[in-house]
Amino acid sequence: MPSGFNAGDTAWVLVSAALVMLMIPGLALFYGGMVRVKSALNMLMMSITCLAVVTVVWVLYGYSLAFGPDAFGGLIGSLSHAGMAGIGIHTLTGSVPTPVFASFQLMFAAITAALLGSVDTSFSGIASGILTGFRQTGSVLGVALYGSLLASMGATAGLRTACAISVGLILVIAALSLTTR
Repeated sequence: MPSGFNAGDTAWVLVSAALVMLMIPGLALFYGGMVRVKSALNMLMMSITCLAVVTVVWVLYGYSLAFGPDAFGGLIGSLSHAGMAGIGIHTLTGSVPTPVFASFQLMFAAITAALLGSVDTSFSGIASGILTGFRQTGSVLGVALYGSLLASMGATAGLRTACAISVGLILVIAALSLTTR
């Protein structure tokens, strides 16, 4: 293992990522209780599908835009780590391996998309929900704000604030993009 690696920190980050992942079905059950009975299963499917959709987007370019080397004056990361290029088990972020850190951040991106995607799911089908998830997760504004806020506030202290601000801004964007029903 490289110097600076801490097994305790790595174990804690992995357990934390697993706990956040468990929040996704919990969110589905919570939202499922607030919709009509016929929409409850759709809500569960949408929340679980968000995990898959966000994972693909996160690995392809989301991590690189949020945590890659600065581009455009530090507002957004470059695509130098697109597809997790140049990241292996021996690269460290702090005292944990970078793939572990990336998976921890992925869980927060997934639950953010599940929060936003579940709003639209009770009104539409799962295919529309998946497209909404891609649109919201792929929003460069959301990824850029998430990464730059985390970097500016410190990854631990500003995590909740950064998530809340990015969710709020993406909700405003989603509200503006919804048409009348």
